Amino acid sequence: MEVFLDEDQSGGDHRYNHQAFAYHVTTEGHSIDQSTQQEPIYFDDHVKVLLTQEGDRYLWELAIKLFDDSFDENSMSNVPVTLASGRIMGFSLAYGDKETHGSNNDQGYINSDVFGSVTLVE
Repeated sequence: MEVFLDEDQSGGDHRYNHQAFAYHVTTEGHSIDQSTQQEPIYFDDHVKVLLTQEGDRYLWELAIKLFDDSFDENSMSNVPVTLASGRIMGFSLAYGDKETHGSNNDQGYINSDVFGSVTLVE
């Protein structure tokens, strides 16, 4: 599963920066993206995963810390943004496959302009 978040819905390129985040979440509970050095980087501390199975159905539950574009992957002092009712952010979900699905397919990991939006409510 892939979860894409743009904290301020500003859009734009985020391939090797943290203007937005593309969390590639594994069935083992790891969360991986590309670093600013263009290498895989684990963000397991950003995403808490609970995966349950009932027969041939799976339920994914994710708790994600939201960071803004000042995030520094080389710092231990990053502070998640405070969530509040009314916050609007860029958001998209995807899964990896080999099919083509529409004009914006396979762009979310590069460009947050193609994200939808989500508004937080109480």
